[in-house]
Amino acid sequence: MDINKLERWQIEDASRLKQIFERSEYTQEAFGIEFDIGNQAMVGQYLNAKRPLNLAAVGKFAYGLKVTIDEISPNLAAQIRSLSTLLTHEDEGYKPVSKRAEAAARIVDAMPSAQQDKAIKIVTALAEPEGNGGEAPKHASQ
Repeated sequence: MDINKLERWQIEDASRLKQIFERSEYTQEAFGIEFDIGNQAMVGQYLNAKRPLNLAAVGKFAYGLKVTIDEISPNLAAQIRSLSTLLTHEDEGYKPVSKRAEAAARIVDAMPSAQQDKAIKIVTALAEPEGNGGEAPKHASQ
């Protein structure tokens, strides 16, 4: 995906993020450094819809600005909820529910952001824990 050609929802996410950011007391440079997003230019690219938000960046913005991910990007929040079905929480962190879930998460992470939403739908359906009672695998509807 050409990062200069964002989808409508990605532009709307940037607009929401920019409005929230402008209410904060941070400079772009300070925020980027403190929350490990990058330099001022990188923060500006996210705020001005020059670069699409990804799961890691939206999480850092939400944490730093003390808002929910849903307030910035309902679409990315939905992706996170879908992916969360593939994980369990243990004392030492989050673990995939199965080897299939781990592979699925790696596949989604490696894909371009424009394709991740569709991939999440597919891999969530295919990454059921092993031993699903002998049922045929479920397929994501398109």
